[in-house]
Amino acid sequence: MPECNNKFGQCVYCGTVGKITKDHIPPKNLFSKPRPSNLITVEACHQCHSNTSEDDEHFRLVLHAREDVAEHPAAKRLRPSVMRSLDRPEAIGMVHGFAQSITPIELKTPSGIFIKHHFGFYANMDRMNRVASRIVKGLFYHEKKHRLPDNYEVRSQSEDSVRQRPPSEREFLEQNFIKPVLPQKRVKIGDGVFAYRFNTFADEPNSTVWILEFYERACFLALTSPPESKTDENSPAL
Repeated sequence: MPECNNKFGQCVYCGTVGKITKDHIPPKNLFSKPRPSNLITVEACHQCHSNTSEDDEHFRLVLHAREDVAEHPAAKRLRPSVMRSLDRPEAIGMVHGFAQSITPIELKTPSGIFIKHHFGFYANMDRMNRVASRIVKGLFYHEKKHRLPDNYEVRSQSEDSVRQRPPSEREFLEQNFIKPVLPQKRVKIGDGVFAYRFNTFADEPNSTVWILEFYERACFLALTSPPESKTDENSPAL
């Protein structure tokens, strides 16, 4: 939920000037109490913040449903809070939709060799990417000290989605976006809960590449760029 105050300022997301709240980047529901002292907050208007809680809850639920994340010590500490949140009356729809998405899937090696059938779930990746994109907008402001220009957009995709791309597209993303980011400083928040790295294109300071890490397991790749910009014809869009 937003932290209400009587301050006036400019919303990091839409640029509106007026009454603002503090939005946590990433959502504070990912951290167990006592929460770390270095949580990042940015100024947000009530309208931009009003519809974020459901997305944030879905984002957390999907992360914690992953087997690799569920075994992380920080995720284990937060599990009672996650379970309590599912008992809320307003969470019934989200829980029902998540349960319906559970289905048998084929578990394969990276080379495509079938191993076994395995129960998995289909996440709403539009919602997941929406949260990741909001985080990047907030981090952009935190690092650059100014809003992402209105003619720029954030495009994000999970690491799993990147891996499922055709080999040529995956190779392009790894060589041109992922590898240049990896040597950059890794900023950590919480005990393994969240970390990020980013890289700025030398010829365009508002065009950036980000890697977001959640519980040291789940990662997202995100780009900020003007939507009308021309990319190489061989460049796969996120």
